[in-house]
Amino acid sequence: MDTETKRRVEKMVVGILEKADMTEMTEFKVRSLASERLGIDLSGSREVKKFVRGIVENFLASRAAQAEGGGISLTTEQWAAFKKAVPAIEKAIREIQSDSGIG
Repeated sequence: MDTETKRRVEKMVVGILEKADMTEMTEFKVRSLASERLGIDLSGSREVKKFVRGIVENFLASRAAQAEGGGISLTTEQWAAFKKAVPAIEKAIREIQSDSGIG
């Protein structure tokens, strides 16, 4: 899926979720509605399903953080980049702690 299509899918999925009754909405329903509205198949490949799942999870996490009065909101791409960087961040923290005798 190209970058522009991913952007369109993310915008559509978030729009659907923002207006949805979250007690009734499922990932399958989100994919089906987005597929119908965008005119593209989002039910086929594992990669596409994983991409949509990531958008849904990010939306739900963002909603939970807002309800708790804190947290940040990241796009799917931002979350993926952050998640990928976590091991390097943790390693740098351990090195700093080791060098300064902390921990």
